[in-house]
Amino acid sequence: MIYVVLGILCTLIMSIPYIISGSGSIGDEGVISKYFITIEYIFIFVLMVLLAGLRYNVGTDYVLYSGYQIPMVLAGQDANVEPLYQVLIRFGNMLGSYQWIFFLTHFIILFFILKFIKEQSLNSILSIYILVFGTFYNFSLNVMRQSLATAIFLYSIKYIYDKRYFRYFLMILIAYFFHHSSILFVPFYFLRYLRVKWWKITPFILLITLFLLPIRRFLVNILFSLDFYTNYFNSKFDNGHVDTAIIFINIFILLIMLFIEYFEKVDIKLKIQGNIQMVAVFFSAISMIIPNSYRINYLFIPIQIVLVPNLIKNIKNRWIRMTLIGLIGIAYAILFYNMVLKYNYGETLPYSSVL
Repeated sequence: MIYVVLGILCTLIMSIPYIISGSGSIGDEGVISKYFITIEYIFIFVLMVLLAGLRYNVGTDYVLYSGYQIPMVLAGQDANVEPLYQVLIRFGNMLGSYQWIFFLTHFIILFFILKFIKEQSLNSILSIYILVFGTFYNFSLNVMRQSLATAIFLYSIKYIYDKRYFRYFLMILIAYFFHHSSILFVPFYFLRYLRVKWWKITPFILLITLFLLPIRRFLVNILFSLDFYTNYFNSKFDNGHVDTAIIFINIFILLIMLFIEYFEKVDIKLKIQGNIQMVAVFFSAISMIIPNSYRINYLFIPIQIVLVPNLIKNIKNRWIRMTLIGLIGIAYAILFYNMVLKYNYGETLPYSSVL
């Protein structure tokens, strides 16, 4: 239950300043002291980093890192680890043990994720809830380098808003040297120029999915011949399994997007966030084509950490807004139950500590 307790506790911590200030609107940070907000972010940061850094044999890749990749990097051998993460491994090992590497990894991940929330979310309480119960935190305990790169990308979205392309591509380059999957984030800069209505994109996603499914094996063979994602093709992960819980949450968020687009005005920031979610919808729709699509989907769905609160904040009717918050809370609880408690994706259960 440690992750459930963490999610509830961090959500409550984020709520404290609103209770103290007597704010009439959850997420109305304009009436709350920046001092309170900074303190709560630091407290949540410390809790999450400690839980991640003190874990032992938690996550499928924990054994891969501690028993294979870290020793090989330290021995100067090819371990298929990107250059910047090799630097992190060597620095962490200099501090005394492998455990420092896990601490440093989540120090960076949570620094960028919480900065992403603090700077771009209109309802930090809901964002913290989604960070945990949207399962990205658990995912990061397993797929560490990809999560680190994704966190840097999410933080860098703010540069897309302001057309600061140099800073955006520089940050993506840094992310790339932590995990090569970051190359997929390069085209995202141009999503700011995609002004097509979301309801017009949705039928296109459906049609292309129906077209791709019958030729799945043909596409797999092409990608395999290009030496792309080779480790997972024709492996035990190449079984046509569909992560239905991820499809469910993506469709649910898509329906909220379509509802808000129809009734409310969508500004450029929300449009960019929503366009990234459309990419997430597409990848979850074709998940049968991609082996171990669980990892690919988590490149994109963490945008929901900020997108969902910002969508809700855009609704003017208080009763509709509160109803949707309740439904969102239930939806992410169902996602967490399926991905973590029931199927234990990434094997982050049971939790055990070096202590």
